[in-house]
Amino acid sequence: MHRLHGVHITDQHLVWADREQIYHVALGSEFRGCRIDIALSTRSLLMTHVKFIDCALHFKRQINNLSFCHVYLEKCQLKGRLFGCEFGRRVDDDPDNPLYYPEAGIVDTDLSAARLDGCRFISCDMSTIKLPRWPCFTVLDPEAVREQALKLPWPGKTYRIPEDWDEEPPGTVAVTDDARRICKSDGVTESELRAVVEQIPGVIM
Repeated sequence: MHRLHGVHITDQHLVWADREQIYHVALGSEFRGCRIDIALSTRSLLMTHVKFIDCALHFKRQINNLSFCHVYLEKCQLKGRLFGCEFGRRVDDDPDNPLYYPEAGIVDTDLSAARLDGCRFISCDMSTIKLPRWPCFTVLDPEAVREQALKLPWPGKTYRIPEDWDEEPPGTVAVTDDARRICKSDGVTESELRAVVEQIPGVIM
């Protein structure tokens, strides 16, 4: 196991790529002005109680279902494919949970070069976040616009997209999906899906 506990690293290029090890980045670690290339799967990366400030994080492999809700991201840039990930700070976290990190959050961060799919943002200010554009799309305040979205003429079975918005965690302020994956799995075209998505109130695409 690679333990990065309580470290403070500034202006370095780091590579986390040993797939035989788990990278445990925790316990008050702080990275400033670093470029970090990450060629790991989700099971090899555990991050909690850590701050990334003015850092560039490039995920060389697709990351699935990783929670960034136990880290703090500020003025960072993230690249790579991220599926089922969550950002911000969960409002339903149990303070007795060892992962609980009250300083967690995301602000002034650029995700425009990332491929986000099935991702959510929780308890954060979306006006400070740069998001990827179509074929990725982001729905703000999904619970509030769900009923309106369900009335739209979704092609095929893509109506399942807004159906699931009432199952998001408390405090969810936005969800981002990737039309490429949706269209491939549901057998519809991107133009068909886009014609509906662009009618959702507050959508960013």
